[in-house]
Amino acid sequence: MMTEANQNEAPAKSGEGEGTPASKSNEIKLTREEYDDFQKIKVEHGTFKRDLKDAQQALEDARNPKETPEKTNPDSTGLLKKAFLRSAGLKPKEIDFALEKAQKFGMEVDQLVDDDDFIAQLEKFRAKEATALAVTGVRGGVGDGSQAKNSLDYWKAKGTPPTPDEVPDAKTRRKIVKGMMDSGNNKGTKFYNE
Repeated sequence: MMTEANQNEAPAKSGEGEGTPASKSNEIKLTREEYDDFQKIKVEHGTFKRDLKDAQQALEDARNPKETPEKTNPDSTGLLKKAFLRSAGLKPKEIDFALEKAQKFGMEVDQLVDDDDFIAQLEKFRAKEATALAVTGVRGGVGDGSQAKNSLDYWKAKGTPPTPDEVPDAKTRRKIVKGMMDSGNNKGTKFYNE
């Protein structure tokens, strides 16, 4: 005879727990057949609960459909073309240039990288990019980097104040003019015998 209270435990030893009133009130005596039926009912109950939960989830999903992102074809985004050009040795700016030329010529990129006209244009593009990179940060022009022309001594020796073309920085030009005026007020002797 199986009892619900001791089904998961080791069988009780004789005289253990039989004399206490609490153990007799919690004990339900079942036959083996009743116990097997009870276990089947528990399994069916769990199955029904699981089915109910799945049905509720399906109903909820039907009420609030989730937006599924569309799968994009890598070819539609140009990733395959970019990957091919990258493997052909082109840099990111050159890849954009190549894709533009491929569209202009109406050619596929695999044909484009072997085309003599494209190779010539790519070399020109690379030369132009290299030149642009080489001249960045190089200053040129009148008075940009000349420290001698921006000094007060130079303009005192010249004897005329600077023009905006000669010293483009207004702050420096004002400083030179003010210095020339201050030195003009100090009418000192130019030569020892005057």
